Amino acid sequence: MSKDHNSNIVGKVLYEYQTLSSTNDEALSLIKKGVVEEGTLVTTQHQTKGRGQMGTIWQSDPGENITISVVLKPGFLEISEQFYLNKAVCVALRFFLSDFIQLARVKIKWPNDLYIDDHKIAGVLIQNVLQGHIYQWAVIGIGLNVHQCKFGEDLINPTSLSLVTGQQYHLDNLKSKLYEKLDLYYREIKQQKRVLDDIYTESLYKVGQIIDFHLPDGASFKGSIVGVEESGALKVSEVNGIQHKFRIKEIRY
Repeated sequence: MSKDHNSNIVGKVLYEYQTLSSTNDEALSLIKKGVVEEGTLVTTQHQTKGRGQMGTIWQSDPGENITISVVLKPGFLEISEQFYLNKAVCVALRFFLSDFIQLARVKIKWPNDLYIDDHKIAGVLIQNVLQGHIYQWAVIGIGLNVHQCKFGEDLINPTSLSLVTGQQYHLDNLKSKLYEKLDLYYREIKQQKRVLDDIYTESLYKVGQIIDFHLPDGASFKGSIVGVEESGALKVSEVNGIQHKFRIKEIRY
């Protein structure tokens, strides 16, 4: 464990490990033990059982990528407003990636993935600790593909920073820049939670385009993304103008 005495929230305390099953699990364990403070970071060179949204697996080769968890204390948000934190993290990742890749190529695929063109480069998993009606803690897990060039066949469209740019990077330098961006946009929503609404909507992958949407029962329809509700539900308009709202895993595109 190491401490940073600068004024940033994100990165005040850093726990670094060679190997962990899950950085989120370790962060949640630290919360349970009562030895954590806001801004604590947990990072590992090799995450063996990383998870994505709704139990999906996040694959990461040892020493190739960034796998971190950030512990925040977003008590300024109501429990029903949790998605504002997702917005801040995804926008931070987008602008972090824009330091290396043209911003127009970097998009947020609802609800929690970062895409370069049509390929996934990063994912976010937020796990919350609630106490009654109080939003006590949030653990933000981030997996970002940096140097990995080979992926499992079950992954449809992965990519990495090196595959896109042809460059190699110093992971610690990348992490420091990422922490700065996370801190910046977290402070933004602490001051005004709606400040990122328009930026987030404009950043959405395929927003405003007529595309195919698929439902769990096998049905599909054509429509366009028009925005996201405060709750995080995706707002979609069919080509006939009828609008729908979908929660996570209720629709894919």
